[in-house]
Amino acid sequence: MIGGTEIAVILAIAVLLFGAKRITALGRGIGESLRELRDVRDAATEPAKTVVKEIRDEVLETAVGPRPQQKTPHRNRAEKHASQ
Repeated sequence: MIGGTEIAVILAIAVLLFGAKRITALGRGIGESLRELRDVRDAATEPAKTVVKEIRDEVLETAVGPRPQQKTPHRNRAEKHASQ
């Protein structure tokens, strides 16, 4: 494993060889690439997550019975009287 001292030495050598502007541009480019890679990964795994959720819901429904429906929130008295 690389320690803090080794990383500092490597960064110092990189700054001497490439200059600070190139290092920041390189870091920015790496960050953007990692963000894009994460977005692509999430987009690729989303359909699989949906299928797994549907299968899980079917299995639970078969094993335990249908899920109870979500109750709608009660309207307050002012809304009740306004709609009548």
